[in-house]
Order: sequence, then C-alpha cells, then structure tokens
Amino acid sequence: MTTGVVIKVHRHKSGKSSPSYYPEFSYTANGISYNERSVIGTPRPRFTEGQKITVFYNPANPKDFYAAEDGLSNSVFYIFLVVGILLLILALFMPNIYNH
Repeated sequence: MTTGVVIKVHRHKSGKSSPSYYPEFSYTANGISYNERSVIGTPRPRFTEGQKITVFYNPANPKDFYAAEDGLSNSVFYIFLVVGILLLILALFMPNIYNH
C-alpha cells in the first residue's frame, strides 16, 4: 500500500456512445515510480487531477493495482476479505469434522 496522486483523467468516446473517464495515477512501489491508467471507466469523472489516493498494489507486479477510493475496487476488496475469512474459519474447523 502506498499514497498516490491522480495525474490526469482521460476522456474516451467511442462512436455515438457517451464518453467514459479513466483516471491515471502516479505512485511509487518498491522505490520505482509508476504512472498507470485505471482500466475502470465511468460515465462521470470520479477523481480530480491532483487528488491524493491510497494505492494497493501487488508486490510481485506493482503495475497490478487499485485505488482504495474507487468504490468498485473497494467492493471487490471486501468480497475477497470476507471470502478469505470464511475459508480460514472453514480450514480451522475442517480437521475437527474428520476426527469424529
């Protein structure tokens, strides 16, 4: 986890559809600076240039990231957290089931 900043909000319009907005973030991971664009577009900008954000990234591949302030990514984070806790509980109690 690190602190990043929104460096640009890209507007993309394809054909007659409404435009989508993709934020680009700058952050440092493992001493290396990254500028990465989000793959999640929205019909209205959800970030402003210069906005500070919390960036979670994969230590093995820092280009694999998400912004904590992104509502969709937060939902995914909590889903994985709940599933992980449930699997941990299941792992703790499974040996007791087989011993009986």
